[in-house]
Amino acid sequence: MSKHNERNDSGIPWHAWGCMAIAFLIPTFKKYVPGFIGLLAIYCIVFAIRRKRIYFKYTHFSMLLMACLFILLVIGIASSGHLDVARMEVEIKLSFIAFPIIAWLLPVLSRKNFDKIAKTFVNGCLLFAFSALIYGCYRSIHANDFAYLSYEELSINYHPTYAATYQCLSLFILLVMAEKKHWILGQKILHITFIIVTSFFISLLASKAGIITGLCVVILAMIYGYSNAFGRVRSFSLGIVSALVLVGGTYMFPASSARVEAMVEDIESDSPEGTSAQEAKSSTELRKVTWSAALQVIREHPLGAGTGETQYRLNEIYEQTGQGYAARRNLNAHNQFLQTGAEHGWAGMILLTALMIFQVIGMARMRNNIMLCVIGICLLNFLFESYLEVQAGIVFYCFWSMIYARSQRPELISHATQI
Repeated sequence: MSKHNERNDSGIPWHAWGCMAIAFLIPTFKKYVPGFIGLLAIYCIVFAIRRKRIYFKYTHFSMLLMACLFILLVIGIASSGHLDVARMEVEIKLSFIAFPIIAWLLPVLSRKNFDKIAKTFVNGCLLFAFSALIYGCYRSIHANDFAYLSYEELSINYHPTYAATYQCLSLFILLVMAEKKHWILGQKILHITFIIVTSFFISLLASKAGIITGLCVVILAMIYGYSNAFGRVRSFSLGIVSALVLVGGTYMFPASSARVEAMVEDIESDSPEGTSAQEAKSSTELRKVTWSAALQVIREHPLGAGTGETQYRLNEIYEQTGQGYAARRNLNAHNQFLQTGAEHGWAGMILLTALMIFQVIGMARMRNNIMLCVIGICLLNFLFESYLEVQAGIVFYCFWSMIYARSQRPELISHATQI
């Protein structure tokens, strides 16, 4: 395959265009993402056959660990008593094997390619934020109800936590660009407006994990700006403005402030444990119940309950401990490490932990602050959500992991991302 065939007239490789398309669709039109992943995979297979080359040795070890998680998933089917549920779970988690395969076949992504992918993701997040806000305002005016400007009503077809995750990464990239005077469309005012709107949108989504993640992202961007000795004034001023908008928006709107206040009250009060006769209803109390139940499943099934079996084991414990609400809602562990441990035992939990450790070490060596932000966002959400149990979470995590794995080049390891 000639270089002419590998690129279009813009000079951007076709595989980079495929990654850009997926990056744009993840926060905007999630139902089209699997199709584009398939197209990228087909392109990479054809490219590898024509070049007679794969990049297994040159791809980060994290891709092999991710593929091992998928192998555990398949092995777990043998101990499943609900094959239909197990099959559905394997379909949802195909990203565990699809993205490693793409990484092993995908030509290397240059720093310029990486920056374009990151900016395309920001464009997708901005499109979604403005579309959701406009639609929310329309419905609020039409129904005379401001509930359409908050939480699930605002996030449309995304769960608020995942929508907030995407916006937090977008906010970090916007702040990093501003620190380097890389304004969107070359317009400083427009760029700052996007930072403010993104911060405000995160607060309106009213996801507690999203709000916490947003504040952490702002702090990380400020540290990044200070440690690199450039644009420190811009870094701190924009970071403070973003934090004020995020916190102010949270307390301004009743839905957001009520959720935060409820969380604080639940933490300060004696919440029900897994064996309490009192039934938990708030999200914070329910997390304590689900964590306790997941730990019990791990103790009873050190090798894992099996693929597709975890929810049934959790529901049994909910019923036994008088947590009928949690059972009726089919609540998962709400912690990815505990969820993986309950399903695949200690082997799965250790494998997932090792995967995250290898990624953190590799990204720190690479000094790619955007990727460090990605893994930080995922780690934080892993603590509060079974993040990899739905397509919106697993595709986001596996996609960026693949991008990182194919950006491993000497010049990238020794230089920060130039976005």
